[in-house]
Amino acid sequence: TPGTEVATKKAGGSELTLSSDGVKTSALFSGNTGAMTDDTVFSFTPQFSRGFIKITNGAGQNARILDLAYDTDTPNAGLAGYQGNVMEFTTGVLTGTTGTDAKVTVSAANDGKIYIENRNGNQTMYWTLFR
Repeated sequence: TPGTEVATKKAGGSELTLSSDGVKTSALFSGNTGAMTDDTVFSFTPQFSRGFIKITNGAGQNARILDLAYDTDTPNAGLAGYQGNVMEFTTGVLTGTTGTDAKVTVSAANDGKIYIENRNGNQTMYWTLFR
């Protein structure tokens, strides 16, 4: 029967439900970097190689919000929404001092990881993946 739940997976505090017709009724995963000092980098491997990511420092500051479409297969990180003025994006592995000083740089790399590099003072960055 179309729309009947056939599988549910819980991960990262979120839930993904598939129906018999293949519709994903919810697909979001979230986390945070923990406290990041200036000139450091945090990386993680997303469950899916393609999707959308929203990143913020959680303080309600529009300057520190970024919405990206990401692809860790090719890699292609494409802007898919709002980019705050202290946020930037690129591709490739970040080292902690790769991006512009006084900015937060986000990268999708072909090693399958998303990188968040903080060059904008001490803060915690929060991320949410959508697929």
